[in-house]
Amino acid sequence: MEANPKHIEGIYNYCDKWCERCSFTSRCSVFASEEGLSPEDKDINNKAFWDAIGNSFANAITQMQKIAEEHGIIIPAEDDAEMKLYMANVKKKRQEMAKHPLIKYSKQYIMEAKVLLENNVALKQKGETLLQLIELGVKDIGETKKEIIQLNDYIEIVNWYLIQIQVKFMRALPTFDDEEDEAFESDSNGSAKVALIATDRCIVAWQHIMQYLPDAQDDILPLLGLLQKIRTLGEHTFPNARAFVRVGLDE
Repeated sequence: MEANPKHIEGIYNYCDKWCERCSFTSRCSVFASEEGLSPEDKDINNKAFWDAIGNSFANAITQMQKIAEEHGIIIPAEDDAEMKLYMANVKKKRQEMAKHPLIKYSKQYIMEAKVLLENNVALKQKGETLLQLIELGVKDIGETKKEIIQLNDYIEIVNWYLIQIQVKFMRALPTFDDEEDEAFESDSNGSAKVALIATDRCIVAWQHIMQYLPDAQDDILPLLGLLQKIRTLGEHTFPNARAFVRVGLDE
């Protein structure tokens, strides 16, 4: 895409990808590039999504080769043996990263929260109770509608960030050749900050959900305890993440 002076370069690098709730969409080049995409193109489980990703990478490689040629830079041919060794090392390191307490707790949170969200009897009972109160005249429709909207909003929040906490922390952890890379350290803090913010928002959302669904307290409290553990460990693992300034978003 042609450069747009209204766009904030790099604002998309450390956001939570929730464009529907973002006030910076008019200043984001990624949002602009995706406006014409169909729902299928945005669905990670759809072939159209991966075709679009493949085309994007192919175009990027073509542009990179063109720029390199213009500057007299020779890009060496890919060494299959060297690439296989590199990918094997990356795979090994990622397997080690999966054993990191932060990733293990994040994965545990995904599993336990998903079960609660999919099998929430208390949520169904809450809906039935609200309908009964309307029929009895204890609550009016407007008041009940507002309560349902608020509860649904908090549930949407925990659903949106359900997987993102683990994904962002995974990205923040170093692979085998990143430990001494200053650029990676900066990127790591940015990714960790997104994960920490997601954790913060989930904690607040679950606290509100528990107020609406007191019968689900015994199921929600362990999740809150797990999220607190993730937040504490995340701040300890990435002590500079909170101070990281995300361009546009934190300025």
